[in-house]
Amino acid sequence: MPIKPVFDLRAILPVLVMFVVTAVETVGDISGVMEGGMQREATDKELSGGVMCDGIGSTLAALFGVLPNTSFSQNVGLVAMTKVVNRIALASGAVFLILCGLIPKLGALISGIPTPWARAKLFKFAFSTIAAPDPNINTEGLLQFYNMLHAEWKGLMAVIALYPDRIRFSDPVYMDVRGGDYDIASAFGRMLFNEKDVWSNQDDLARNPDAQPFIQLIYYREHLVGGTSPLTGCFTGVDYSNLGNDASDINWYRQGKFEDPMNYLTPEEKHEP
Repeated sequence: MPIKPVFDLRAILPVLVMFVVTAVETVGDISGVMEGGMQREATDKELSGGVMCDGIGSTLAALFGVLPNTSFSQNVGLVAMTKVVNRIALASGAVFLILCGLIPKLGALISGIPTPWARAKLFKFAFSTIAAPDPNINTEGLLQFYNMLHAEWKGLMAVIALYPDRIRFSDPVYMDVRGGDYDIASAFGRMLFNEKDVWSNQDDLARNPDAQPFIQLIYYREHLVGGTSPLTGCFTGVDYSNLGNDASDINWYRQGKFEDPMNYLTPEEKHEP
């Protein structure tokens, strides 16, 4: 049977409120992008154009029975860090995400990119931002996340220093960066390992300029907890919450994460006088 459309104010009014909320968020995101990427305030034309675009997208969404669209606030931080505001570049990224959603194999290939390589770079960005934050960029939320990574890093370093008998380093894990142009893993490797001179064995690199870069995985009592990196020494994994009783005597391992050990170590462990 055909379904007759029903217009009920009890359903319409809450959705109207959602439209207004998403419009306000869009204004904030546009302002943040302009200040972070262009170092100036957004013009009235840019704000009205962004809100209009958001409204058109939400209207199309409503025709298909879904909720209003909203701008992606995380992109504000990306623009602030990369300074990339080119429309073609951003549109290309949007098209690529659409393709990932429509082509399951492509999405699976992207999701299969080894996490350690991405984490190594993330920790480098975190430490450099903490050491020299850009005063022109509002990175309050980003710095909070980076400080959490820094605390995890110090927690892992403390475990390596104080419990070396529980730590095992894997054999070198290599990534072949010489794959084809359309090989996602190789392309990702080339992007992350452009500092090949620090990621490769120096003796091998001296004999062979094509020596492959590598990392070593770090295991705590056979639980994977992170990896090595010449950029930061080491980095923690995304999830190492399964240590359980194996880490019960490590005071700074709480809620499945390492924390800053300086709040838990004794003066003797800190080598304080």
